[in-house]
Amino acid sequence: MSEEIKDTNTEEVTNTESTSANSSTEDVKNDQQADKTIPYSRFKEVNDNYKSLKDKLEEIENQKATDDLEAKKKAGEYKELYDSLQDEHEPLKNQVSEYKQFFSDLLESKLATVPDDFKELIPENLSDTAKLKWIENASSKGLFNKVTAESFGNKGANPSTESPVKQTAYIKGLSRKF
Repeated sequence: MSEEIKDTNTEEVTNTESTSANSSTEDVKNDQQADKTIPYSRFKEVNDNYKSLKDKLEEIENQKATDDLEAKKKAGEYKELYDSLQDEHEPLKNQVSEYKQFFSDLLESKLATVPDDFKELIPENLSDTAKLKWIENASSKGLFNKVTAESFGNKGANPSTESPVKQTAYIKGLSRKF
């Protein structure tokens, strides 16, 4: 019997300890929950900040999407403008290439008329247009004209022994004095 009493006492002690342990853990949990609770004013402040930042983020994303759309529209406009300018300039490119070919042929023909002795006088560092102008100026001033020996009337024959001047009495008189 004494063992039964001891067992019962032991059970009561363990029950008391477990209930006291349970009540102390409940108190600790309540204290922790009380510590974890946030005042409503702080909760409202953080929540309002979150909502305002979320709204700003949405506004920025919308603005970015709008800007991207406008950029694409502008790119489309630029592409149309580019295409129209390309259509206008394509014939001009063909004309320019024809003019360049004509000009190079003209320059070659002018260079062919320049005597070989004078070709080295043409400056090498000039562009083709400047060369053509230089050749035209030189031609107009007579630089490329060939100089021929002028005849003075006797055509290389020896002068005659006859005196071209008639001997008059006056001339004879003068020749005696000198």
